[in-house]
Amino acid sequence: MPSLFPSPFPNLPDFNSLLVLGPYHASASIYLALSLLSDHEGEPIILSPSRSTLLQALQMFNDSWLATNSGTGKISERLAKITML
Repeated sequence: MPSLFPSPFPNLPDFNSLLVLGPYHASASIYLALSLLSDHEGEPIILSPSRSTLLQALQMFNDSWLATNSGTGKISERLAKITML
């Protein structure tokens, strides 16, 4: 189930498309893409007004779950399928 947070946080209801707008943590879009890839095939696209600003925010946020798990097999494989524009 899709989520903006790592497990065991609440899941989002089913959707065909989604616009996330608001004061979410920098890695929320990454968690959404990862959770979608755990249930569906495909290649998620993350659209941001500024890719460089999003990447900088991700580095500054320094998400502990992503730092710990991003190099592991399934997570690394899923991250490689995400396109950020």
